[in-house]
Amino acid sequence: HNKNVQQDNWRLHHLFGLISKEGSMINKFGTGNLESLQKDGVRDAMISFYNKYYVSSNINIVTVSSLDNNVVNKYVKKSFSNIPKKIVPKITLEKPFFENKGKNYFLKSVSKEHRLVYLWEVPDNVKNYLTSHSPHIISHVISSDNNDSLKQVLIKKGLISTLYSYVPKEGMFVINVKLSKVSNWKKVDSYVRYYVTDLINNDWKKIAEYYQKKDKIIFNFSSKQSSNSLGLKLVTDLNYYPIEDCYIGPDVIENVSESEIQSLLKDYLTFDKVNIILSSDIDHTSLDSNVIGGKVEREPYYELSYVPVKLNASIAQPFKYEIISENP
Repeated sequence: HNKNVQQDNWRLHHLFGLISKEGSMINKFGTGNLESLQKDGVRDAMISFYNKYYVSSNINIVTVSSLDNNVVNKYVKKSFSNIPKKIVPKITLEKPFFENKGKNYFLKSVSKEHRLVYLWEVPDNVKNYLTSHSPHIISHVISSDNNDSLKQVLIKKGLISTLYSYVPKEGMFVINVKLSKVSNWKKVDSYVRYYVTDLINNDWKKIAEYYQKKDKIIFNFSSKQSSNSLGLKLVTDLNYYPIEDCYIGPDVIENVSESEIQSLLKDYLTFDKVNIILSSDIDHTSLDSNVIGGKVEREPYYELSYVPVKLNASIAQPFKYEIISENP
């Protein structure tokens, strides 16, 4: 936990939970210390959780061995057959995590980096997109590095040093932009707003099929994993995929769904629902007049200093961009 306190990515992830609705499944600490655990009922809650979910129906076993399968099978039965049989429902996500209306925040960073982060809530990946990878396709497009991508356009203008997008499994969609300087946030925001809003006007069937072909090539010709890494991957993916798909399923798109992508862009990735976090090592009172701050909040376990703010954003800035959907 102490190492995480000094890393802005961990601090940002912790803030995601803090700004979620009180009582939501992510409105809690991911790592902590003895002080954060000193709360009434914590021990009883942990024992109850263990007894409820650490049962036979939730066990996945993957063996990595040079021994004959029959020998390994005997070891597995000897080690696990005495566990009482008990079947319980899988843990399900209770959503939504956030209020439907987006908010803006300023987060004091511990590094010299300046970031502009966009956070949307989307349907959880496990229940909705395991075979289509729809939100990941959008994320890959936003993170792409081709000559006229969003990233390269902003880098060439000197506004950012990099950007990337990712999709946490629990159902969030994030764009993380590393600004060249904090004062660039408003101009960068105008480009991002235009780009994300305009994405729906592209041929997503063609784009998704391109990524499907690309995924298959990478999967078939990528370097081999070590035995231990492969075992860890399989035992993790068995939580989400049937055994016949647990190796290929997370890496290769099985079913392209243009309608899912369009729904994500039209119904979820909109700027009336986005939470925006501006982060810098300077104090929020030193920012320009387009950032109007409220009361500073302090979180003791990560030593976060953050404040709800009003960002006076510019109108969307049209520009020419390109999404790769076929081999050059």
